Amino acid sequence: MAVLLNGGRVLAMLAAGVMLLGAGGCGGGGSGVTVLVNKPDWSYERYQRIAVLETRCSDPRARSHADHLTARLTEMLANNGTFTVVEKERFRDLMTEQDLSRLADVANPDSALPEGAIEVAQVLVLPALTTFDLKATRVDRRQPVYQMDRHGRLVQTGERIVPEFTHGARVSGTVRVVDAATGRTLTSHTVTNLGDERSRSNRPPDVSPEDIATAAVDEMAVEFTRRIAPTQVEVEFDTDMLIVALEYRDGRYATVTRVPWSAEQVIVAARDLPRECMRNDFKLELETLEGRRLLGEASFTWNGSAGKRGEVLIVPAKELRDSGEIDFVAKLFAAGDDEPVLTREFALIPPKQ
Repeated sequence: MAVLLNGGRVLAMLAAGVMLLGAGGCGGGGSGVTVLVNKPDWSYERYQRIAVLETRCSDPRARSHADHLTARLTEMLANNGTFTVVEKERFRDLMTEQDLSRLADVANPDSALPEGAIEVAQVLVLPALTTFDLKATRVDRRQPVYQMDRHGRLVQTGERIVPEFTHGARVSGTVRVVDAATGRTLTSHTVTNLGDERSRSNRPPDVSPEDIATAAVDEMAVEFTRRIAPTQVEVEFDTDMLIVALEYRDGRYATVTRVPWSAEQVIVAARDLPRECMRNDFKLELETLEGRRLLGEASFTWNGSAGKRGEVLIVPAKELRDSGEIDFVAKLFAAGDDEPVLTREFALIPPKQ
């Protein structure tokens, strides 16, 4: 969706305050320590004892990663402190495999547990890996070979074959929280398409597909924990984590403090957010500075594979021109907060009369 620039437009944009850099310009605000508070949307306050059952998976290749999800989710819920996490061995002693299978496969109000099980755990957490795709490919790409001729001109003299290796993984999963007394589902959540791809020429990437899948499962455990237990984390934001730009090209933003009247679009991007933000919900907004008229918004869940591009809100520049204003502000909100964690002001250059 980026607008590519020709040489003339680059010069015009540089004169207008564009920086073909990775960092933002002036006008940022709101940096500092922010507390991100999350409260799940189920009645977790009524329960004290919780047990995480074995993560189910249908793909044999995913078994070790499913066990990793079980271990990480158990550890994170124990460290959270909201619940007493029951060792699964204690709970399994009171339940048959048929009991476990019934609870994992259906949400049946009549699926009560054996006597004594409720005293051990009041809530069961039932995770599952539903998609587990690993990728390891090699593609031979042709690259031109150039040399300088006797007139000083660069001419193509041939081609060479360069192998490109790609490693990747995509993982999806679900979690259900079940009342141990009734078998009723209290809450459920699905996470899809977690993972990443890494490519490199001439030799494979240093990270394996399995390693990428492990990172995705770690991210999934964070997401599931947030949906099960309340969380609170301190995060330090830097001003250059929120930028305003005209395009993204070759891994860099053309950031601006002043937008040319002839611009086609404005990009508001949140990028390089701290690790503590993983799987937390945020919202980007762009509005007029004085009239507080909202011109665009976009909600997202921050994930570890967002990379340098980050999460973006793209607003047609026509919206800015039609607003009748020339001063604007981009904002980044943590979900549920009325005050932004970061702001960045910028201006629209009016046409010459």
